[in-house]
Amino acid sequence: MRSISAKSTSTSSEAGRRGASRRAIAGRSLLGAALLASTALIALPAGPAFADDLVVDGQDREVINKPVDLDGDEVIVGRSPGSDATLTISDGGELESGAGYIGFDAGAKGTVTVSQGGSWIADGAIFVGVFGEGTLNVSKGGFVKSYDDIVIGYGDGSTGTVTVSGKGSQLVAGDDITVGNYGEGTLNVLDGGYVYAADDVRIGDADGGTGTVTVSGKDARLIAGDDILVGAASEGTLNVLDGGYVRADDNIFLGRFSGSTGTVTVSGKGSRLIAGTGMFVGSEGEGTLNVLDGGYVLVDDSVLYIGEDDGSNGTVTVSGSGSKLRAGKIIVGDEGVADTVEGTLTISRGGIVEVENEIYLGNYDNAQGTLNIGAASGEKAQAAGFLQGADGAAATIVFGIGDGTIVFNHT
Repeated sequence: MRSISAKSTSTSSEAGRRGASRRAIAGRSLLGAALLASTALIALPAGPAFADDLVVDGQDREVINKPVDLDGDEVIVGRSPGSDATLTISDGGELESGAGYIGFDAGAKGTVTVSQGGSWIADGAIFVGVFGEGTLNVSKGGFVKSYDDIVIGYGDGSTGTVTVSGKGSQLVAGDDITVGNYGEGTLNVLDGGYVYAADDVRIGDADGGTGTVTVSGKDARLIAGDDILVGAASEGTLNVLDGGYVRADDNIFLGRFSGSTGTVTVSGKGSRLIAGTGMFVGSEGEGTLNVLDGGYVLVDDSVLYIGEDDGSNGTVTVSGSGSKLRAGKIIVGDEGVADTVEGTLTISRGGIVEVENEIYLGNYDNAQGTLNIGAASGEKAQAAGFLQGADGAAATIVFGIGDGTIVFNHT
């Protein structure tokens, strides 16, 4: 049995920051686990707790109407290679467990659906796509909570997909939500669905992993009590569309560590991305932020860095009527010590960038900062956007000791 860690240790700097908080969930034998006996859809009655883990492997099971308490034992849906198992919790059914594993081994498929007032509360972490293929659907007022981490696409070769859709549907983690650890992870928050992580949301967390998060539709919300990292150590994508709402109470990073790539698109009227502390587009990796067609990004009275540290590359585009980015201060190309830092801010087609204090171009040595009004040099001219200070006043532009450039290429 392979050991499973609820936390990635993909980078030494990240491991140092978290230290002992990286708890291991020991792998344990799944033999002798309790199987639900019927092949029909069944309602598990309330009563004594299961003596062992609940394993659903190669069949369909339901928890409906009444509560089921596993007394801390685990749930495994899709354990063995070749299995295709489904667990449905609905119509007020309640499942309480220890850790949960969906799509455990390579070649295994597992699906859990929680809907119509059903709930699943796990004392341990929930893994969707451990080494196999896992799917978790939360809809029609379903509720899923882990008091630990939720990891989507945990191991090499795994695929994990989580969809939270509809008003009243919720997914809650007491620690981190990781989308794409070493595997491929997808999180969809749609049309009133709500997802909350008490600590970080990490999208594309470990080497070789890929993570994609889409928050789309009116009242669809994703909130992190700490940071959101898009491309922590690998490749991450965040799409905020058609009225979706995403907030980190602390920082948002796009391309956090060297070799990572983070891309965020905020598009459509009412779509919002909010950083409570700061935003780093290209921290040590490569970051891209697109604010389009009525999207709104707020770095709440703090600093937006576009290309922050050695070897990073940050690109921000604000384009389209109603599109707006607002920050306390903007630094385009901050500080390169051993390697060049590149930052580019493009404002076009009526997009607005509002900066309360100054905007710096090429702040320190080895920094290159470029501000494009319309389009970049050598590209086809576009309609201009607007750079302004607080309350529509003129913005203050400061050229640092690096290389700062303003390009006017507009119709």
